[in-house]
Amino acid sequence: MTFKEYIRVKLIQLKEILVITLFVSLFSVAYLIKEIAKKVPFLRPLGERIDWLARKLDGNNRSALDGLTRVYLIELAYANMRIKKTRTIVTIGGIALGIAFIVLLVSIGYGLQNLVVTRVARLDELKQTEVLPGLSKEFNLNDAVISKLDAIEGVEAVLPVISVVGRINFNGSVTDVAVYGVTSEYLERSAVQPIKGKIFDNSEQASVQKSNVAGANTDSPDASKGDEIGPVEFNIDPEVWVRVREEATTKAKIIGYTRRTEAKINGIEVYGSGYAGAEGSLIDDNGESIAKWINTKVRLWSKGECDANTGGCEDEKFMPMLEDDNSQIEVQGYIAEAGLVVQNNKGEVLAASTDYLPTVDLATATAVVQENVEKVTISDNTTREIVVNRSLLSLLGLDEAEAVGKELTMGFVAVGGSTEDPDKRIESDAVDFRIVAITPDESTPIGFIPFIVLRKIGISNYSQLKLIVDNKDILGKTRSMIEAVGYGTISVADTVSQIDNIFFGLRWLLAALGSIALSVASLGMFNTLTVSLLERTREVGLMKAMGMRPAEVKDLFLTESIIMGLLGGIIGLAAGYISGKLIGLLLSVLSISKGGGLLDVSLIPPVFVLIVLGISLFVGVMTGLFPARRAMRISALDALRYE
Repeated sequence: MTFKEYIRVKLIQLKEILVITLFVSLFSVAYLIKEIAKKVPFLRPLGERIDWLARKLDGNNRSALDGLTRVYLIELAYANMRIKKTRTIVTIGGIALGIAFIVLLVSIGYGLQNLVVTRVARLDELKQTEVLPGLSKEFNLNDAVISKLDAIEGVEAVLPVISVVGRINFNGSVTDVAVYGVTSEYLERSAVQPIKGKIFDNSEQASVQKSNVAGANTDSPDASKGDEIGPVEFNIDPEVWVRVREEATTKAKIIGYTRRTEAKINGIEVYGSGYAGAEGSLIDDNGESIAKWINTKVRLWSKGECDANTGGCEDEKFMPMLEDDNSQIEVQGYIAEAGLVVQNNKGEVLAASTDYLPTVDLATATAVVQENVEKVTISDNTTREIVVNRSLLSLLGLDEAEAVGKELTMGFVAVGGSTEDPDKRIESDAVDFRIVAITPDESTPIGFIPFIVLRKIGISNYSQLKLIVDNKDILGKTRSMIEAVGYGTISVADTVSQIDNIFFGLRWLLAALGSIALSVASLGMFNTLTVSLLERTREVGLMKAMGMRPAEVKDLFLTESIIMGLLGGIIGLAAGYISGKLIGLLLSVLSISKGGGLLDVSLIPPVFVLIVLGISLFVGVMTGLFPARRAMRISALDALRYE
């Protein structure tokens, strides 16, 4: 026999084994359901359907000359196993014990991993990353950076954070603590859950409500959504693509993208909904944030994947949108004033987001600069509310039960890169802030105040940005893009990845320990089947004398071993799952008695169930293959003479 013929024969044998395994598994499920259905009638139709499917696939309408059907062999195998009940139960029990040990250990590995990961991060946090400033002034975080990050495909939101030193004067003592200027959306996305009170409702990200750039007063105190401000000329910052929407709101449909042109573009400036990076936002009569948009007619590009070999592709993402005559589509739409340089009809600059340095409203603030220290006054019309943690209350000596509603006198000190001048220091006067909520954090004393408060005292650069993508699978790619530009990123996903790597190795170690028990059980099953063959030698001879083919004898013995392996796997899987849940229940009782919560330390992913059943079938095949081949080779005459 040539090597090629040898390989062909082995492949045919492997195919036969796989077919037998499939039919045994399918029919065994039907058999078990039919047995259960004797006591649970509503399962009977399901068992009958699976039984019908097995017989249909087997082609049970063959003639007697075609030999025994596989379904008949499976029924015969079950009958033989029922005759030797004790031996069958012991063999299946050994396999079930080995499988249960593996399932228990690996499920605890999965459960502990899930427990640690859920303590470290929520599902939403796996879609978030913190963007940090670069090493030089050119890589500060400001409104222009927000606009560019927000334009990245898949980015859902970019939320800024300003960190300053809060100087709290309470009960005659002065205490410096970390204070963060954030929006309510930032707190919600960060899952800040107060144990008392309610976080402030403020999502405004504007710099000041009244902005005077180049001597032009651009805001109206009586503005509302849809109001026209007047005609303007504008152009888009270099290398920036902006969204064009059907209406002046971030919820409106994006009809395309547009970019900078050589000539300035004309449009009508209007008020619409607020957005990230907006300058000069207002709060209308309904308490909603409004900001400036431009209604204009521009050429459109679509966003997608393309390359230099694709005609018209720009920046490897944008393709021009074309009419039927191949001319580029030009439509009327709305553009947010972020990443734009806007001038009114007198040539006065109304907004220049790339070089924006907020000014302080002279009607509500005073500035005295001494030795590069700028002292400012906090506006009276800002929301003066603060969310504090338990650690800050402990530092101040405040009773948690009575803290909500109390007022703290506090001023702010901003240094470093908070302004365009890194050597400049801003100090605000002290005003009263009312405590509106308490968080359970007890690590470091911190407080959260409305973002707009710190923007109004002249802070233009952000300490960090929280960037949120719509799918956690693209977070890594998005972070790589940001880091390639020169900014830093950190994410809880890094910690989760390290945890996954640690527990991946732990699961393999636990599985290896469990496989020792399975190996012992497999040897026991192999020994049982071999001894069984010797006991049934005369039976084998009788079956062959009655007309059963050698291949059918082999299939019969192999079927019995596969059935025992499969049943051992199913029972072991159930036993391992129940054992893991019982351990979790005991630990939960202990945890609750110590003041903790529930601890579910056992978890079995669906794919692991399939792996376990596959292992049990593999054990059944491998342990039964040798005895089955020996049975096939036994001579009928010698078998009948065997004593």
